[in-house]
Amino acid sequence: MGTLPTEPPDNAALLGLLDGLCTRKPAKAEEGMAPEIQREAMTATTGPTVAFFRGCVNDILLPGAATRLRALLVAAGCRVVETPGLVCCGALDRHTGRPERAEGLRERNVVILDAFEGTWDTLVVEAAGCGLELRSYPSTVATRVMDGAELLSHLNLPPARRVPLKVVVHDPCHARHGQGIINEPRQLLRRIPGLILLESDEPDVCCGSGGAYSLLHPELSAAMGKRKAELLAATGADLVVTGNPGCLGQLADALCLVAPELPILPLTDLLWYAHLGGCWTR
Repeated sequence: MGTLPTEPPDNAALLGLLDGLCTRKPAKAEEGMAPEIQREAMTATTGPTVAFFRGCVNDILLPGAATRLRALLVAAGCRVVETPGLVCCGALDRHTGRPERAEGLRERNVVILDAFEGTWDTLVVEAAGCGLELRSYPSTVATRVMDGAELLSHLNLPPARRVPLKVVVHDPCHARHGQGIINEPRQLLRRIPGLILLESDEPDVCCGSGGAYSLLHPELSAAMGKRKAELLAATGADLVVTGNPGCLGQLADALCLVAPELPILPLTDLLWYAHLGGCWTR
């Protein structure tokens, strides 16, 4: 169970971690995003109207990351609408040989999203695993699913403050191979002043999480995670970012053994730090 994803306990802890990595004192508001600019961004609704699919793992284990992604969406001009009643996407049940239960969850989610038809344009997904599963839903839903990073790459975020870090991206298989999401996270990182984007060897190889794979094949999974962690650490990065909770937990566990000084965070946590600077804590 060491592979369960975790996050900093609150925004202050996240800011402290990243400020420490940047080897400087906590930034003042004017160094990041000025409050008056931020208020303007929060009230603008020039982007799409989105329904937010939190997913069960993220909702329970990474609630802070979900809140920070919502903050980024609003700051980029999106209107986020609530669609109460959404349940697990069904991916984990499908991975563990329970297709009937997965279909039941799918049907429930489709009914709820159809009931809110006309109130949302895009279904934003936080976890790459959920995104791939949701893209297999009926076309009324599937054609409007977008990963959070994928959508943000098409929007205008507030100006980013300087973040002098070397960062390497781990691509979840569900994103890279399943949805073709490769360039978008890198485009977002290249917009951040001072940030150096690094690439590891074997970027297209699985970290060993693979939905329920780490539970069904723990020894093989651990070996894959260790290899991936070694490759990420070999880049000389200050920070690893990824877009799936399974990968986050798997690699955090492996990095503890291989490179305990190298942290890993959700990509959107780093974007929140760069573009909002911790000014918005709602």
